[in-house]
Amino acid sequence: MPSAALASTLPKRDQDGFWLDGLAGEGHGTTALTELRKQQLVLLGRGRRGTADVVVDGKKCRVNLELPREQAQRRQTRASSTISWYAIGAMSEPSPFCAEVLKAGARGYAAVAVEKLFAQFPELDRRFAPNASSKWRDNLLARIQYLAASVDTGHHVGFVQHVAWEKIALMARGGDEACRDLECSLRVLRETLAAELPVNASAAALQCLDLTLERFHAMPTDVSMELDTSTPAGTLGAKYLLAVLEGDRRAACELILDAAKGQSAITGTLTVTEICERVLGPVQIELGRMWRLNQISIAEEHFATETTQTAISMLYLHLAQRPRHGKVALCACVESNAHDVGVRMVAAALEDSGWRAICLGQNVPIDDLARAAADFQVDLIALSGSLITHVPLIGAAIARLREAAPNAKIMVGGLAFAGSSLDQQLGADASASSIADVVAVANRLVGLQTP
Repeated sequence: MPSAALASTLPKRDQDGFWLDGLAGEGHGTTALTELRKQQLVLLGRGRRGTADVVVDGKKCRVNLELPREQAQRRQTRASSTISWYAIGAMSEPSPFCAEVLKAGARGYAAVAVEKLFAQFPELDRRFAPNASSKWRDNLLARIQYLAASVDTGHHVGFVQHVAWEKIALMARGGDEACRDLECSLRVLRETLAAELPVNASAAALQCLDLTLERFHAMPTDVSMELDTSTPAGTLGAKYLLAVLEGDRRAACELILDAAKGQSAITGTLTVTEICERVLGPVQIELGRMWRLNQISIAEEHFATETTQTAISMLYLHLAQRPRHGKVALCACVESNAHDVGVRMVAAALEDSGWRAICLGQNVPIDDLARAAADFQVDLIALSGSLITHVPLIGAAIARLREAAPNAKIMVGGLAFAGSSLDQQLGADASASSIADVVAVANRLVGLQTP
């Protein structure tokens, strides 16, 4: 159940036991944490700032409603260090041969690694019972697949980011012990691949693992809240998130529609693009952060995502009343990518700026994607990738699309492309890093002026 801290520091108590630096998990049950989180969002939605005392389970707790200057500076420092721990030396030469060998032998390598892991750390068999061997084999198999995608593109930062993401999730669920398990498994995986991979296929994989292990202890173990409640759009996002966490889809959608209709007392009128960029997008990032920190369940995340998809669909009734310019965009997630909220927002923003956007959603096979591009005679194709494992598939899709729709421009985006030049490597025409950026880049690619 949800709990979250607006402050980026560890929680502290005063002499009365109040939480001074936000909400935190130790010592509170999940019901109390849920109530604390809801009360915090209610106060933020009412425009309250500073700190406030609330009563939960008969105990008075103090919650932060803004970041003091010192905490904001610490957050900024942490954000800078979060970039630096993986960015240096992260790019390398692509090694498709190594990737193919890894994929072909992934199950065998995972099985050998599990044997070595249990031989060196026999307590894991007991701690992860029942079916400890099967659990670890699946875990290492998935990690080898991420490793294969990273060396295939030379984008070793993709694997490092994957491990960093996993470390944060494990810290929230199992603490230091779980993080030590992760590090031990990485070292055993490296030992296994060094012994089992052919000499001419091992260098890239070992380099990627060495980089990851080198940065492991510098990786963060938590992540700061991204929802900026000091702005009207951020406050609207907080109220929307509260409605979602309370399971009220109608109330959540009404908040969004009021902003689109100019009836919101919080924001006034927002365009569809502004709502996606400044409200729904940050809320989805916050939901991802909360899941990673074990503050919401998979069920809650799924309900929240479904609600946001509903809100996006309803926004189509409130698109800007401007004439269409005749350009057609195809928006899709490639095969195996089930994260399609971002691409739905891209399609809505393009529609809002005069495009006819055809959104195919999640998990679209390459041949069907190519057929749709040809059938609809599109001018632009926007492809989304959330994970490094999606990148090789996007590369294959781009090659196929060049044959099926040779005149179409191709744009890529999503978390898998953040801070990289992978778009150029894959043969895309451009990449976009935000919803607003999508519209500007799309217009530039086809020779349109951005309003």
